[in-house]
Amino acid sequence: MSATSMTHYRIVFDRIGRTRDVPPLDAHAVDADHLAEQIYRYARRFLISKDVEVWVGMDHMRGGITCGFSNGGSFTIEDGAR
Repeated sequence: MSATSMTHYRIVFDRIGRTRDVPPLDAHAVDADHLAEQIYRYARRFLISKDVEVWVGMDHMRGGITCGFSNGGSFTIEDGAR
């Protein structure tokens, strides 16, 4: 069994819901799904909607939050090692 390596990321939010001044999230994740789960848990406190999904695009280091059929926010993924 091989050890899975975690990577440090800094998530900088353009906004979450109606909140624009959102503090960045420092996260350690093994893959995009793991990172999306951490962003979801962080973002929930800013949202009223219960129907929340987070998508992470590691190719472009961007992502978004969907609340039902509405845009719940967007973010940039930075390599935390910088």
